[in-house]
Amino acid sequence: MNPFRPALRLLLILAPLAAGHAAETAVVARPDFQNLSGPDPVNEKNPGLVFLQGHLLPAAAAPGNTTIRLTEFSLGQPFAQWIPDADSGGQAAYAARIATEVRTVLYPPANAPRAVVEGGGTVFRYKWLLFSPNPGETDVTNHFENIDTWFTQADRTAAKAQIAKLRGALARAPLDTGLRHLLLDCYYDLAVAEVQGAKKLLAQLATKRLGLELVSPFIIDDEIIAYEQLTAQARVALGYYEELLTYQEDGVNPADFDGRVTGDMPMGYYIFVQEQPRRNTMAMQYSGDDGTETVPEYDAEEEEVVERDPEVALFSGYKDYTTYLRLMADYVRYQAE
Repeated sequence: MNPFRPALRLLLILAPLAAGHAAETAVVARPDFQNLSGPDPVNEKNPGLVFLQGHLLPAAAAPGNTTIRLTEFSLGQPFAQWIPDADSGGQAAYAARIATEVRTVLYPPANAPRAVVEGGGTVFRYKWLLFSPNPGETDVTNHFENIDTWFTQADRTAAKAQIAKLRGALARAPLDTGLRHLLLDCYYDLAVAEVQGAKKLLAQLATKRLGLELVSPFIIDDEIIAYEQLTAQARVALGYYEELLTYQEDGVNPADFDGRVTGDMPMGYYIFVQEQPRRNTMAMQYSGDDGTETVPEYDAEEEEVVERDPEVALFSGYKDYTTYLRLMADYVRYQAE
């Protein structure tokens, strides 16, 4: 007996059916998926994940429109509370990988020369470009007038995308302090960038008060415009911390993994309270022609500029809290003016 004859007969039987329903099957969208749960080697890529299939209907009876019909429905649910990384390191490896990916977008490579930082396009490149000596000088200057070039609206958008990525990672690894601190760094560096923009506005305001640059017939009119802009900018900076302190992650309640927390506490507020007391402000660094330099300090006794130890903190702890208070103070001052 020809072993292929039964298959041939089946094909001949199905042929008229296929021809009769060609128009109908042409509009059917069928999901393609694999059930990766089980002990087989192929399932090691995604352990603990199962797909459930249902809602099987003929194309003619399936809900939809003239273009797409839903004939099949499937869904999947991970068994583990926290999604593990494919790496053998599990949650720690996953958190480290995400942190590295985010830092690559936000910050320039370590010890990169100024030309590399300026042309690299990283989001917070301004931190290494603001400070540098002017050509032919040795004094380090804050070049805040260039902040609009070194921190643009595109950079703000990119920063928010990385914050969203960090939040997603914290939903899977909420205990990882590296991810927590990187999230706080993002909001801190966003706020500091807005403060540099405020310095630019204040410098413009000073020129108006000196009568060096006037647009309106009266100085007070220009002052009002400037303070309205300063108030709006301070509100933007404060808005970053408002977003941080109020953000909640679906399915993540700090009370589930920290016995000191009672009730529902926003994840962002929890991170701020727990981490910022240990966060220090270090000496400012900048990118020179050959690599990273540390802003020097002035020795009053010797009356000369001396090298600053980059490992010494300018003050210990509460870096984020003090920044938040300063932003509030600036906002009140601009409103008072």
